[in-house]
Amino acid sequence: MLIASPSPRMVLPLRCMVMVVTTHLALAAAAAANVDVSAFFDRTRVAVGESAVLSIRVTGTQDTAPPQVSGLDDIRVQYIGPATEMRIENGRMTSSVTYRYSLFPQREGRFTVGPLAVQVDGEVRQTQPLVLHVTARGRAATGDGPGLRLEARVERDQPFVGERLPLTIRLLIPQEVSVDDLQFPTVQGDGLTVGSLPQPVQHDEILDGRRYRVLYFETHLTPVRPTEVELRVAMALNILEQRRGQRGLFGGMMGGAFAERRPLELQADPVPLRVRPLPPAGRPAGFTGAVGNFDLQVSASPTNLTAGDPISLRVEIAGDGDLSRAQPPRLSEIDGFRVYDPVAIKDAGEGRRGHEQVVIPQSPQITRLPALSFSYFDPRQEEYRTVHRGPIELQVTAAADAGPGVVANGEGGRRERDPGPIGRDIVYVKGAPGTWRYVGSRWFGSWWFWASNAVPILAFGLLSW
Repeated sequence: MLIASPSPRMVLPLRCMVMVVTTHLALAAAAAANVDVSAFFDRTRVAVGESAVLSIRVTGTQDTAPPQVSGLDDIRVQYIGPATEMRIENGRMTSSVTYRYSLFPQREGRFTVGPLAVQVDGEVRQTQPLVLHVTARGRAATGDGPGLRLEARVERDQPFVGERLPLTIRLLIPQEVSVDDLQFPTVQGDGLTVGSLPQPVQHDEILDGRRYRVLYFETHLTPVRPTEVELRVAMALNILEQRRGQRGLFGGMMGGAFAERRPLELQADPVPLRVRPLPPAGRPAGFTGAVGNFDLQVSASPTNLTAGDPISLRVEIAGDGDLSRAQPPRLSEIDGFRVYDPVAIKDAGEGRRGHEQVVIPQSPQITRLPALSFSYFDPRQEEYRTVHRGPIELQVTAAADAGPGVVANGEGGRRERDPGPIGRDIVYVKGAPGTWRYVGSRWFGSWWFWASNAVPILAFGLLSW
């Protein structure tokens, strides 16, 4: 068998290719051998409610996936994101990627984090274990702690079911601390409904000789059932910390843009509540569940009218309490009147609720509208109260064209009167539309209408041809 030897022209390219492949494999092996994995905390002592930033750095490659940080009891983990870096030193280039996580301890103690597994080029590398010391809430984790405080306060710790309870949330930020990305506080409590939180009001205050920026969040909560519960309030934000070497010109002018953001979750001290049921003793028959302090307003117009003309009766409840439980009183079927269902008043105003009801006196013997009453429970005095309004005096005259009318006993003994001509009662809606006919000239049926519409069609056909 004859084997042909390569020509001199092919020897040099083959040698170059072998050298390139060998060099590439050697560099890859060296790079894999120089990959280093490490982990570190931004600080090793925190308080309950604060956070520590865990960084896992992979040096020598950027072709890795974020490692899984899980299985930490009583520590909530939130992934922040990666940060890549490339550095050239003495002509040698190195690359690295750092994965950052926020750790929120839920209790005090000593926690060991790691070793953590990292996948690098199909191999598993492990970091060294780290120790995190967590102190009780309210004590500074370090000597130069940020000093932020979150407080929650309610007026009464033993409210009644249905009582509207004012809630004040206060965030104290030291003047020298910079924060951003403030989230609205979260309020949790079993058996409590919480109102919406408006934009906070800010004041500058001096407490214990230290100046603070104080944010006030004012809202309310309402217990829905008897229970013993702890009201818990939390708030998330970021603390801006200057990086090393940025204390100069750029640190002062653009510190917010280049500052390190450290997530923080503040928790106020739990507020214990004991919700009491409404007492059964002395409960009025017309009580519908309103708890608070209310007033009843009743007005009617017109009060000087002709029999058969409608009267607009306006009933409103105003006061301090849960208006969703306050149902304004209404007139039911009464002798001598035709009564219609009430219609709720829209945009009645802050702390007001009401409706309008149409009633029609049927004869000139009617002299007044009956009185209305509203019952509620006053949590301050711990007693039921009833407000009475009316009666409202009326002057009803007989209609000039009033006939004998027809009075019939309907279902339930309700008295009804013949509606009579339009204007003496509510305008009736037709049961059938009747015969349809056109009003005015029908311009779309004229010859000039169709001729004018045919012109564009003919012009388009002519242009197309």
